Amino acid sequence: MGHLLTPDRSALKWTRIGLLTIYYGIVAVVAVATLGILIVLLGPFLEFAPAMMLGPVLFLICGLGGGVAIIIGHSMCLTVPRESGGRRDAQISLAMLVTAFLLAMFEELFLTASASIDAGVMTLVAASMLYSLLMNAILFASYAYFLLFLKNVALSIQRPDLSSKASNLLRRVIGTAVLTSLTQSSFLVMPITGAVFPALVALGILCIAISITGLFTLVMYSNFIRTMAHAIMVGNAVPPRPVTGERWAVSGER
Repeated sequence: MGHLLTPDRSALKWTRIGLLTIYYGIVAVVAVATLGILIVLLGPFLEFAPAMMLGPVLFLICGLGGGVAIIIGHSMCLTVPRESGGRRDAQISLAMLVTAFLLAMFEELFLTASASIDAGVMTLVAASMLYSLLMNAILFASYAYFLLFLKNVALSIQRPDLSSKASNLLRRVIGTAVLTSLTQSSFLVMPITGAVFPALVALGILCIAISITGLFTLVMYSNFIRTMAHAIMVGNAVPPRPVTGERWAVSGER
C-alpha cells in the first residue's frame, strides 16, 4: 500500500523540548499569579517587613524568568517539520507573544508618561484599562494560534483525540477572552454612566471570579502542552505524504 514516511526525529525532538520549556515557564507564571492573590488577601496580616519584600522579588524572578522561558519554548517549536502544517500558526503565536511581553515590560513607562500629562485620575485609570485590554487581547490571540499549531501537530502524529482536545480548549480560551474583555470594558463604561458603588463592587467580584477562571484555563492549557510533549515522545510518525527531501526517509511498508 505504499511507504510510511517519518520525519527526522531531531526536528520533533526540539519541538518537544520547546513544549516542555513552555510548560515550566507557565508553571512559574501561575506560581507568580497565585502568589499575587495571596499577597492581596494576606497583605494586611503580614507585619514582618522581609515577608512583604519577598513577594516583589519572587514576582520579578519567576514572572520575568517564566515569560522568557515561554518565548524561548515558542521559538524552539518553530523547528516543527513544515509538512505538519502548523509552523505558520506557531510563528503568528510567537509574534503576538513577544508583542504582549513587550507591552507588559513597558506598561510602567506608559503609565508614567500618561501621568506626566496631568489629565486627571479617571483618564489615567481609563488609559491603564485600555492598555491592559489590548495586552490581554494579544495574549489570548497568541494562545489561540498556538492551540491551532498543537492541533495540527496532533493530527500529524496521528492523535485525533488530542486534536479534539485542542479544539475544546480553544473554545474555552476564546470564551475566557470574551468574558475578560467584556468585564474590563465595563470598568471603562461605568464611570461614564454614573454607576453606583454596589454595582462597582459586584463588577469587582465578577472580575476576581473571571481571573480565577482564567488562571484555571491557563493550568489546563499548560497541562495540554505537557500532554502533547509526551505524545511526541511516545510516537511521532507523520501520516504518509507525497514529499521528498533529506529530512524524510522510508521506514517501512504498510
